Amino acid sequence: MPELKPLRSVVYESNGTGSFSRAAGLLIVVVALAWVTYLVFVNKAIPDLTNVEIFVLSTAGSFYGINRGTAKLQPKEKDEKPPE
Repeated sequence: MPELKPLRSVVYESNGTGSFSRAAGLLIVVVALAWVTYLVFVNKAIPDLTNVEIFVLSTAGSFYGINRGTAKLQPKEKDEKPPE
C-alpha cells in the first residue's frame, strides 16, 4: 500500500526496522489524547493542558532521546532493503 508509506515512518527507523521509542511515543500521545477527551466529556470543560504537555514531552522525549543517544553504540546492520 503506497499511500501508507509516510505513516510507516512514524514507527519504523529509516532502515526499515521497528522502533520501540517511536511506537512508545505514539502510544503515549494516543493515551494522552484519550485521557483529555475523557476529562472533557466528564467535566464538560477543557482542562489545563500544561501537565499533559509536560507528561507527553518528558516521557516520549525520553524514549526518543535515549534511542537517538544510543544509536552510535549499536552495531551497524548490513544494508538490507526495508520492507515495503
